[in-house]
Amino acid sequence: MAPIEILDAQKVAILLNISIQKVIRLAENGDLPGYNDDDGWTFERNDIEAYLDVQRRNIQTQTQA
Repeated sequence: MAPIEILDAQKVAILLNISIQKVIRLAENGDLPGYNDDDGWTFERNDIEAYLDVQRRNIQTQTQA
C-alpha cells in the first residue's frame, strides 16, 4: 500500500485551480473532504483526486443532457 500523501490548502488550491479561500469554504461546507486541526486544513491526495473525478463526471453528465 502506498503511503498517504497529505496536502495543505495551498497545494489543493493549486491542484483544483481555485483560491485557498475557496478550498477552505468547500471544506467547511463539507463539499471537499478534509481535516481541520490547530494547524489548519489538511487533505489526503486520494480524497482530492476522488473529488476531482466526481466533478468531472458531473460536468460530462451535464454536457450530455
